[in-house]
Amino acid sequence: MFEDLYSRELHVAFLKAKSEAFKSYKHYEAWVKVHHNPSSIACLGSNRGGEFLDGDFTTYLQDVRTIHHLNVHDSPQSNGVVEHLNQTLIESAQCMLFASNLPPFLWAEGIHHATWLCAQISSRALPSCITPIEQATGYKPDLKRVLIFGAIVWMKVKDVGKLDSQAVEGYFVGYDEECKGYHLYFPKR
Repeated sequence: MFEDLYSRELHVAFLKAKSEAFKSYKHYEAWVKVHHNPSSIACLGSNRGGEFLDGDFTTYLQDVRTIHHLNVHDSPQSNGVVEHLNQTLIESAQCMLFASNLPPFLWAEGIHHATWLCAQISSRALPSCITPIEQATGYKPDLKRVLIFGAIVWMKVKDVGKLDSQAVEGYFVGYDEECKGYHLYFPKR
């Protein structure tokens, strides 16, 4: 999880192995440069996990002059903001999965949607309790058409016979970051 402490924007990356952390960080850094236009990230705070202390990762941070701030060894409480946020996202995903009766293997979709929601709602950590999106972009989010996680949705089916079903039932599990689309779950597929 990456959090911009200025805007409180969150980005979550799901890794199959800790060795993917460096690649994930570079992807996040590129996103920050495109959307917020800084020349570089000034400081990266992390725990002392091996994925953050890898030689290539450390060398890269030194080369781009990013300060690497490490928390105290064996004390996750010194990294309190992110640790608390991580727990909040996990609990939010659990609640959404439980309330919607969707299977537990959709946990990543739940966390992804909880992350999206956090960006859309006001934060006491920001001036005047504005939203992270508003802090980062200057625009207030429009929440008039927010869907509930696990809501039943119908997707139109193309190229079917005249008497065949024209839609298939599924469940809403989040918004797509790359397009104006949705993530849907179809239990029968």
